Amino acid sequence: MTIHVMVVDDHALIRDGLRIGCEHEGDLKVVAEAVDAQSALNAIAEVQPDVLVLDLRLPDRDGVDALPELLNLSPATRTLVVTADDDLDVLRDALAAGAGGFVTKFAGFKEICTAIRMVAQGNLYLNATLDVHPGELLRSTSTECSTAKAKIAGLSDREQEVLNWLARGMTNQEVADEIFLSVKSIETYRYRLQKKLGLKSRAELTQLAVESGLLATAPGESQPS
Repeated sequence: MTIHVMVVDDHALIRDGLRIGCEHEGDLKVVAEAVDAQSALNAIAEVQPDVLVLDLRLPDRDGVDALPELLNLSPATRTLVVTADDDLDVLRDALAAGAGGFVTKFAGFKEICTAIRMVAQGNLYLNATLDVHPGELLRSTSTECSTAKAKIAGLSDREQEVLNWLARGMTNQEVADEIFLSVKSIETYRYRLQKKLGLKSRAELTQLAVESGLLATAPGESQPS
């Protein structure tokens, strides 16, 4: 199956390199390009890419800031962030906004292809050259963690499982297929989670999952107390 990719970067060399390189891969195809956040917002709803390759430093807007809006317009899209920054706060903010993986601009093309494929499958990808351990990326401050864990503790096991899958970037259909429920049931769980937790969006659900450490456990596993 071909993975459709949208590249958002203001450097033509990177856009051209990814497009030309993907042409030689059997399963990757760049279907859209954008030079800034606004042009990406204008295009993504029509394109509906499988994976969004997003630069964090765009000329008109910060990529982290734009990401929730982009994913709201294309909910099934997963995001691979391209960054030269290994600042934990920046990476956590990107993860909370919906990012599914991180690569540096110094990564080779083959590694970027691997990252795109892993993110497309719903896996978290972290470029080895980033001086960040996955556990550090998922860890937040002790106060945030304590408050978030208290909120998660009030959820049923099934609610925690659904939240875990959703926070990993899976669509309602994919979660339904994974745990053998109907899409309508997953939509109901998502609505219930947002109402129960006092949250308004998927990005906020993801932020809570990150702060609580829920993503450090496999979906369906009980979170350590």
